[in-house]
Order: sequence, then structure tokens, then C-alpha cells
Amino acid sequence: MAAETAVVKAKRAPPVHPPFSEMITEAIVALNERIGSSQYAITKFMEEKHKQLPQSFRKLLLLNLKKLVASGKLLKVKASFKLPPRYLSHRNLLRSSVQNRILI
Repeated sequence: MAAETAVVKAKRAPPVHPPFSEMITEAIVALNERIGSSQYAITKFMEEKHKQLPQSFRKLLLLNLKKLVASGKLLKVKASFKLPPRYLSHRNLLRSSVQNRILI
């Protein structure tokens, strides 16, 4: 009887956007601000680039920014975020790929 009343959970569809860490890194590289990019600037860039973001996008972005800062993948300078120096070569690769996408 219990097997008959069991409810089958629907699987969630995979997100149509890339992982937040990739989107954040792409935004910082594309904005290319000397003192780093603010959360507001990153948000605007991501909203323009990726149209189908979840409703809780801003909260998820804040949580991911905090997680990336804690893990050392981002540096927080005052109210801005920037890539640490060890990611410069990675940033240059991303910058060239972003510029190639813009040209195409």
C-alpha cells in the first residue's frame, strides 16, 4: 500500500546558464576594471549576457562571490572583486576568448 502512495519526485531540468564561477570570472575579465568590478557591475553584465537566469539570481550571485573570496579564487578590494595575480594567465586566455566571441 505504501508503494502505491509513493510520490515520484520530478527531476529538475539542468540550468541553461554556465556555472556561476565561470560567469563571474567572465564578467570580471570582460569589464576589465583596474580596481575590480563591483557586485552591481557583475550583476548587470550577467543579466545582459544570460537572459534565462533564475529568480533568486542576485542572492545566488552574492553567495557565490563570498564562496570564491573564501576559497581564494577572487580578491575583495573594498566593494569590488578582482582576480588574484596567479590567475592572470587564465584571465588573459579568457579575455582573448571573450574578444573573439564579440568579433564573431
